[in-house]
Amino acid sequence: MVEIFFKVVDTIIELLKLKQQNREQVFKEIIQPLFNDMTLVVHDYFSLFREADEAVLDASTELRDATPLIRERREELLHARIKIREMADLIRLEFEDEDEQIIDFAHAILRFFYNVQPGELIPAPTKSDSSKLPGSEGFYVVEAFESAQESKLGRPELHTEIRRARTDLEHAWIEVTRAYALLRIRYLGRQRLIRRKTTGPMDQNSAS
Repeated sequence: MVEIFFKVVDTIIELLKLKQQNREQVFKEIIQPLFNDMTLVVHDYFSLFREADEAVLDASTELRDATPLIRERREELLHARIKIREMADLIRLEFEDEDEQIIDFAHAILRFFYNVQPGELIPAPTKSDSSKLPGSEGFYVVEAFESAQESKLGRPELHTEIRRARTDLEHAWIEVTRAYALLRIRYLGRQRLIRRKTTGPMDQNSAS
């Protein structure tokens, strides 16, 4: 936990430096690494949901045995979740009133981790009690397993809950990738266009 905190602090320092430089650097050194980290976590999340679904569909698997395993798999992602959420919070606060597309990207990431509707904004951490924030889809699936273990939920209902949560996550991930793609086109595409205009056709011909 301490190492994660210091990594976020280091990133804050770098972000503040980059804000004074061009947007292409911000994209390559902040946005792109964050998206890459997010991609790994998303892969692990979908693996978790697949394993949960397989446990429910396998009649020979006792839910009392599967529940702690599913809970443990989710807890393994804790450090990565904290790092990505803190970075997304940092980005939306640092670029507030400066860059709407970067803010949209940060909110899309946060919506992936919290059970909210598409387009809904997550309250800034300085303005709300974090304990009042909605739980993640992973949290609710673990809760559903615990309810099933206590016979409050049948296997068919548990299966339905897992599929619903997975579908919601797929939609949330699409939202993240769309926001990332728009930023990539805007910053990297624009820089390439500027370089082409600066180089000019004569310079391109002489280079060839």
